[in-house]
Order: sequence, then structure tokens, then C-alpha cells
Amino acid sequence: GINNITIDIPKLIKIDPKINLSQLIRIFAIILDNAIEELEYLKKGKLIVTAYSTEGDSVIIIENSTRIDIAPLYILNSEGYSSKGSHRGLGLKNLSSLIENDPNLVLETQITNATFLQKVIISKEV
Repeated sequence: GINNITIDIPKLIKIDPKINLSQLIRIFAIILDNAIEELEYLKKGKLIVTAYSTEGDSVIIIENSTRIDIAPLYILNSEGYSSKGSHRGLGLKNLSSLIENDPNLVLETQITNATFLQKVIISKEV
């Protein structure tokens, strides 16, 4: 399983009350579920959660170890793609839809050196 977990949230993060909290929870549930499933597949690895505020925006980063031969991001984001068998593959597609529904949310995803990083930026009111 996961052999290295780091959670770094040095200060309280205030989220604008206009942000749909249940939608935000679904976003992080998808990201964390994907990260944990990947770490279970690898049978080792790291999970790092970082949160901070900057210039009024809140930034939450979830980073996890991933397989070296992971599919490119454009394939991972396609509907129906899954590394876990049939009837799966909607997580990242649903994630994109949830992010697109809120102009105050931005998702940045990077895959580098066997690390999958997702950064959610929660903007102060637009």
C-alpha cells in the first residue's frame, strides 16, 4: 500500500461561500480515489497533499507516485478509458466536467518522472 503520506496545510484555508462545497468534495474524492487506487496498484509510493492560500486564491495539490508507463494525459482524460477494466474510466472525465461547471475553479494536471500531480486553484470570486 501507501508507504509515504505527507499532508501539509500550514494555515486555515478559507473557501468563498459561493463555491459549491458538495461539488468541491466530489472533485477531491475523485482525485484522492484515483491516487489511492494507483498506489494500491503499485504496492508502494507516496501521496502528498498540500494546501495554501496565495493572493486570495486557495491552492490544493494532490501528488502521487504513478507507473512509469502511464498513458498520456489526453488518453487518461478520454471518456471510457480505464486502466482498471470495463465499466470504469469516468473519473477524470467527470472531474473535468465538474471543474468546467465553475468559473472559480481551475485544474492543472502534470505527469512527470512517475509522479501524477493535480493542482486545484479555487479563485476568489470572479
